[in-house]
Amino acid sequence: MKLRLLIVLALFSLNTVLSQSFQWESFTKENSPLPDNSLRALHIDENEVLWIGSDSGLTGFNGSAWITYTTSNTDSLADDQINDILISDQDIVLSGPKGLSGGEITTYDNINWSTPLNTKNSGLARDMIFTSNIDSLGNKWFGTDSGVSLMKPDNSWELFSLGGVFPFISVNKQPTYWQHFGTKGLGVYILGYTNNGSSDAITSATWLLEPWNLISDTVQAVFIEEDGDRWYGTPRGVTYHTGPNLRSYTWYNVNSGLVHNNVQALAQDSDSAMWIGTSGGVSRFYNSSWNNFTTGNGLISDDVRDIEPAPGNIVWFATAGGLSKLTISSSSIKTDNPVLADNFIVSPAFPNPFNMTTHIKFELPVASQVRIKIYSINGQLVNELLNADLMKGKYDIVWTGKNNQGSDIASGLYHAVISAANQIKVIKLVLLK
Repeated sequence: MKLRLLIVLALFSLNTVLSQSFQWESFTKENSPLPDNSLRALHIDENEVLWIGSDSGLTGFNGSAWITYTTSNTDSLADDQINDILISDQDIVLSGPKGLSGGEITTYDNINWSTPLNTKNSGLARDMIFTSNIDSLGNKWFGTDSGVSLMKPDNSWELFSLGGVFPFISVNKQPTYWQHFGTKGLGVYILGYTNNGSSDAITSATWLLEPWNLISDTVQAVFIEEDGDRWYGTPRGVTYHTGPNLRSYTWYNVNSGLVHNNVQALAQDSDSAMWIGTSGGVSRFYNSSWNNFTTGNGLISDDVRDIEPAPGNIVWFATAGGLSKLTISSSSIKTDNPVLADNFIVSPAFPNPFNMTTHIKFELPVASQVRIKIYSINGQLVNELLNADLMKGKYDIVWTGKNNQGSDIASGLYHAVISAANQIKVIKLVLLK
């Protein structure tokens, strides 16, 4: 989360607020060449082709044209249901209920297909494959309900099992040495290994149980940030691990601002905003504030199964009802004067500087969840002043210069971050005693 904190401080130091607008577009089998509205997986390759896995095959979309591969037009596709998509260089690997399919992508509309792999002709533990990943050495990992199968670059296989039928339903999608596997009912297991310096050898491996305060033992999504911070999505919300030895943790659920507790997908965009897909919509967590999206304000379906950020401030969502595309536009607005963006008005605090109390006034153009948080100049949260669903209208919120524990705080410069109506505003506060 280091990068996210730096962004917050940069906004404060420039004394501006980033106003953002969200534009949605949706694709279904009724208005596009998609073969099915029930989508399961997304992946963007190095040529910026979006690959879409559905219950009815694999679809490629290059921004203007579509191509779909199914068992009816592709002999080497093991099954039409695509649970996960893995792409390395020009090789594509598709996971499904009947094993693995794939081949070499020459162009988006031409794949040189290889022979499908299953338990009869490979080292797969089971034919039903839920999730996949490739690590920094080129090893491919596949999660099944009977363990994890490893396919090495030399095409040899190794099986890692916990000694029973335990569904491994998620894995981190980053090329790290440590694979974090989410299970159904057993928490997170980390498969760590060492290598002998070559790119295709694992000399030892061990299972490690993730022991640190998961909000649920069923982990349906995993995301590991570049600095090692971890996000685990569960049916009860998200657990976020950070700090020295990752011992610090935070739980996020509907009480924190999450749109729904049943988390099914996690992703991070180029601005370090976390996207959390649930069975009740999608949440964006950015600069300690939430934006929630459902069918009521853009999504084609609330059942979000996969998320794929793309260049150009675009985010794609695979849902049970089709494909949604979100384009984010940003502009900077000065905060010394009243801020007007889409009629969400925030006035300067008054009095300011202040000694005992100051007033934060704003006007909502529509009913919205509103959160007001007070931060110190170094980015530490001082007081969550407001977290409530408010109706359209004008509001006057008073801050008495106290922290969350009700204690007086020291004189200095503070910032109030106000999030509402899919926007974030920042104003300066100067406390003098």
